[in-house]
Amino acid sequence: MPNPINKTPSISDVICSKIQVNDHNNCLLGLIYYKSLCDKQSQYLTSEGLTEEDLSKSAIFEETIEYIKRTLGYYVAQDYSFASWIANGMDFNSGDVIDALHGFIRTLEPEDKTNHKVIIEALQNSISTLDTFTPKRTSILSKMIWSIENTQADNELESFEKLYIKS
Repeated sequence: MPNPINKTPSISDVICSKIQVNDHNNCLLGLIYYKSLCDKQSQYLTSEGLTEEDLSKSAIFEETIEYIKRTLGYYVAQDYSFASWIANGMDFNSGDVIDALHGFIRTLEPEDKTNHKVIIEALQNSISTLDTFTPKRTSILSKMIWSIENTQADNELESFEKLYIKS
C-alpha cells in the first residue's frame, strides 16, 4: 500500500514547525484510518438500502445502531463522522474531532479484538500534542482533514492497521 503521507507532502509546509514528525504522521494516519472506518460504515449502510437522506438523519433507531455494531464492530454517529467535519466547513472546531473520537471509543465492545481502540487512542494523544491553543489546533486539524478528504483507504484497513501500529 502506498504511504498516504507521500500523497500530501505540502501539509508539512502549512503545519507549525514545532510539531514532531512522528506526531504529525500519527495524526494523519489516524485521521485517514478514522475516515476509512466512517466510509466503510457509510458504504455498508448504503448497501443495506439506506439512502443518503437516511444516513444524514441524526436519530437512528437504537436497534439499528446495535445491528451496525454487531456487524462492523463499531458505530460512528452521523454527527461524529468524517463527512460531518467537512460539512462543518468554517464552523469546524478541533473539539468536533475530540468529541467524535471519545464517542467512537465508547461504541466499541469491551471484547473488541481489533486495533480500533489502540489507533484511535494514539490519534487522541497525537492531537493533544498539536498545540495547546485551541484555535491553532483547530487550524492544524482543519488543514489535515481537508488534505485527506479524498483519500481512499477503505479496502485496506487491515494493511493500514499494520502500518499504523508499526509507526
